[in-house]
Amino acid sequence: MKRMKRIMTFLLALSLTLQSCLAGGCLVAAEEGEGEDTNGVVIVRYLEEGTNKVLSKEYEETGVGGAAYKGPNGDGDLSHISIDGYDFVKTIKPEELAEDSEKNPIWDEDSCNSTFLNGKTQIITHYYESNEGSVKLRFVDADTKKEILAEDNDPWASYQETGKGGEAYKGRNHDGFMGKVSIPGYIYYQTLKPDKIATDEEGNPIWDEDTCNSIFIKGEHQVITHEYIKLDTSATNSLNFSKSNIGNGCDVTLIGAMKYLGNTDADSITMKISIPKVMKARSIKIPAAKAGDEVKLKISCLIENEHEQMVLEKESDAAKPLEVKIPSKAVELILTYHGKIKNAGFYREHQSNAFSVGKIEVLGQAIYEGKKESHEVSAKATVSVKKDGIEEKKEEKADSFQIFAPEAAALEISAPEYTHRYDNTHMDIDGITYHGPFIPVFQARVSVKNGDVSSMLLPDVEGAKNINAMIRTNQRTHSYENVKSGGTLNFKKFLSPGEQVEEIIIEFYHIKSLKTSKKGSIILTPSYDSMKDGERATLRASTRAYTTKEGNDGNAYYRSSNTLNAGVRVSSAKISGTTISMPNRILRGEDFVLKMKGFENLSTAHVDGMQSTMNFSAPVIIESFEKGESGGESDGTAYEYMDGGVWRPYDEGKVNSTTGIRITVTNPSRGFAVQPKINLRQAEQDTKVVKASVRSRVYDGKKTYMEEYADSEIRFYDMKGTFSFSQEKGTLVSGETKQVYRMAFHKDDNPSGFSQIGIRISLDEKFLAETLNLGTWSDYDGSLRVTCRTKDGSLKEIGTYQKGAVVSLKRINEDLKEIQIKTQEGLGSESYAEGIKITGRTQKQPKTQKILAKADFDAVYGRYKQKIHDEKSLESKVYYYAITVPIMKLKKDGLYYGDKTIITLSNVATMGNCSAKKLDASILIPEKVSVEKILLPSFRGIKKASSLVFVFDNQMSKTIKAQGSYIPNKSMKKYIREIHFVQEKAPGGIKMDKGVTVAIKNESKVKRAFLSSASLKAEFGDGLKVSKQSDIYNVRLLAKKKDMVVDNNKKQKVQEIEDVPEKAAKKKPVNNTPFVLLAIGLCSAGFLCAYWMRRKKQEDEVHQIDPS
Repeated sequence: MKRMKRIMTFLLALSLTLQSCLAGGCLVAAEEGEGEDTNGVVIVRYLEEGTNKVLSKEYEETGVGGAAYKGPNGDGDLSHISIDGYDFVKTIKPEELAEDSEKNPIWDEDSCNSTFLNGKTQIITHYYESNEGSVKLRFVDADTKKEILAEDNDPWASYQETGKGGEAYKGRNHDGFMGKVSIPGYIYYQTLKPDKIATDEEGNPIWDEDTCNSIFIKGEHQVITHEYIKLDTSATNSLNFSKSNIGNGCDVTLIGAMKYLGNTDADSITMKISIPKVMKARSIKIPAAKAGDEVKLKISCLIENEHEQMVLEKESDAAKPLEVKIPSKAVELILTYHGKIKNAGFYREHQSNAFSVGKIEVLGQAIYEGKKESHEVSAKATVSVKKDGIEEKKEEKADSFQIFAPEAAALEISAPEYTHRYDNTHMDIDGITYHGPFIPVFQARVSVKNGDVSSMLLPDVEGAKNINAMIRTNQRTHSYENVKSGGTLNFKKFLSPGEQVEEIIIEFYHIKSLKTSKKGSIILTPSYDSMKDGERATLRASTRAYTTKEGNDGNAYYRSSNTLNAGVRVSSAKISGTTISMPNRILRGEDFVLKMKGFENLSTAHVDGMQSTMNFSAPVIIESFEKGESGGESDGTAYEYMDGGVWRPYDEGKVNSTTGIRITVTNPSRGFAVQPKINLRQAEQDTKVVKASVRSRVYDGKKTYMEEYADSEIRFYDMKGTFSFSQEKGTLVSGETKQVYRMAFHKDDNPSGFSQIGIRISLDEKFLAETLNLGTWSDYDGSLRVTCRTKDGSLKEIGTYQKGAVVSLKRINEDLKEIQIKTQEGLGSESYAEGIKITGRTQKQPKTQKILAKADFDAVYGRYKQKIHDEKSLESKVYYYAITVPIMKLKKDGLYYGDKTIITLSNVATMGNCSAKKLDASILIPEKVSVEKILLPSFRGIKKASSLVFVFDNQMSKTIKAQGSYIPNKSMKKYIREIHFVQEKAPGGIKMDKGVTVAIKNESKVKRAFLSSASLKAEFGDGLKVSKQSDIYNVRLLAKKKDMVVDNNKKQKVQEIEDVPEKAAKKKPVNNTPFVLLAIGLCSAGFLCAYWMRRKKQEDEVHQIDPS
């Protein structure tokens, strides 16, 4: 075998040597056989980076392979050149370069020189970038974004220039100015800077706000945009007469206003107001101008038949209010404001801050001397604005009014059709109006019949300054002076018993115009004691317009209105009160009947309607509704129910939820009655009481004349039951622990009973039920039906039993999933059940720990089969953890002083559905022996190694972390009394696949005997423990050494602890080093030979090119 290895090593070295020689020879042959072309080409290109634009003519040169480049100037320099407008960026070398003898590329970074390659074209590329930038100056309309039209020579014509990066703009006039300029018809708005602006060393933008100058940026096109807005000097005004219809001789006011809406400040703004001839102006009131701090006001006017203006106010502060008298013959007013007329913003966004004048009042009198009954008069106003010496008319507004002749319009008196007995009636007075020439007196008269007037609210009349009133009674005349328009006259203060008002006269003095802005009224009480139903109390009204108080012709007034009669008919209204009838206590969820009684119309005359509204304190269900209409007639009865705060019509049938019922009868006749019978039920199960309150009323118009109230309540009681479900134990041991599930229920105290009770118990498959005790049932005389549901879901009958019976479940417990108990008859009001229990045991060796049990309780009661449902769940744990009986064996049980023997431990395994907190396999070591060596165990089914714990004869312990084997030191080996192999968190299913071997030695010279054994213990679950012990050995320590006797009864093949044989330790390894060195040497010789041949060839080529 050794000889074969030496031969293979030699052959490998020889093979590598031959390959190296052959490779060297082939390389030389290949180089000698290359093509015949010995020239190379180099090309130099000058391109713009990014675009590859050719910036200069390329240079081309041809040379012999191996010779250096000469360059355009013969100095070998092929580096970049200077190109106007461009800066050098980088150089790209040829893809292939010649190499020197050490394989380094031949290349000079400064001159870009190298040597030609035979048959190759080498390309050197120099890249450049532009060092120039450009700037464009634009003048655009800010709204359209289009350039403003311009001639070539206009300073706002578009302009563009180019410059070197870093240089400043020159500008259109070479003065560096690129800023805004004045453009006729436009105002400057804003400047948009270039998107990119050069920065200084500190990163600050280089920009002059005044000249808009900056510097060019290499390779960038910059745009400066000046935006302008078209010049706007708009203004608006308004003009209105204070009245559209004016009596001849009455005062009239012409009201105007103006506002500047331009986008630039104006020099002045002028408003001209024409005055109609029939208007005799007296004065003009001008308020303080808004934004008028720097503005002055000049007021002028034109006089009829004159051409020159008359100055009324030369120079006034526009920021202060002003009133100026006007000549009566003025036909035009001119108001000129000059100074800084503040603009409204570029886009009228600052209108509130712009110059404006509000409510300019021209006061005067309408005088018409013509013969027509009416005459239309108009006026107009214009506003103009001046800016930079140019004045433009902006807006013109006009308005008109009519002058009328005197007229006494009729009063308007309105009264209800009827009034119910002992009720006051309000009769409205309106229509006191006068349009015409000035008159000394206007008079309104009201007379009363069949009634008492207690007070009068005077109409609020515009134009009434001096007012007197006069009252004529059946006994005297009483006067009121300086009465206030819109005031109240209280007649009760001066009327004596039996005295009645017969006529009321209101006089208005010095009248130009009258207009009622707010109605007046008279409170009239019909003479009920002397009047029958159907009789009327009336008012008669008229007006007079006096031209003179005393006329020579005996005709004291100019014009009189027609007499107007208005009256109210006497009536009465009455209803009977509604009452509620319903039970006061009922089972929750059951129907109850509510009756409404006594809702009847007892009115002696017509009423518009009667209404009964019932409100519930909690929602109810309407099951049915008997309307119960009787007696008399009506125009209809509306039945409504409340739904979410809205009254909805009720026709028939069920209403699922309502909080109110309303019955409205329209135009009922005397004796018409509604007495409904309503079947109700509570809508919400948690309602404890429902209060019903009813309000009945009779009404006519918008007024209620009689109201009646009643209320009642009904209380609901619940069917409640408490169900309990418990277990005897929470922790169980597999197959050993008995478990009991207990159930009971109790009903609360109330007069009703359950119609059926059902209990359903769902059991875990790990629990095997054995018996069912049906327990004690009170106030129930029926039987109990017991059924079960198996694991396949089928329902099976177990039987029908009497209360207290014990039912065996053993024959079906392995297939049992659920048990059901149901009563067969109704239960009494005092029913309950106790002591229902299921007894059983846990399944042997369950796979999982958790045992679940669930009980459902259902109690049915009432007409609508209402249910009480309760469900409870229980959880317990069943622990299953089994261990094997450990096997300990002793090789020999009699030891002389100094003798050794071996203890072995095996057959350690676990199974179960949980992990042990601690699994402890231990060996009891006899006294007076020492532990020489321990071979540690290994387990299948768990990765973590066991801990080795020694317990010494002083009861102290020590834990060791070791693997494979362990040899105790001299200070401890004689005192070890117990050896523990502890495994933490040991799951069920682990098995010892390598046992324990312990070598011990007798250290006693005295004859004695000791016991030794092994044990296996596990702690799991909630404080549960299990342990197993091996056979016990009697270890005899003998003083005098004799031949070893082995007890045949304890024969056991054990694992012996052996030392390494000396023979094995003396084996020498095979040394192949000489052969390996020989192979490396041969390989090196081959490669040196190839290198020498290539070097020789290159030297021959050099001699051929350059003989010197």
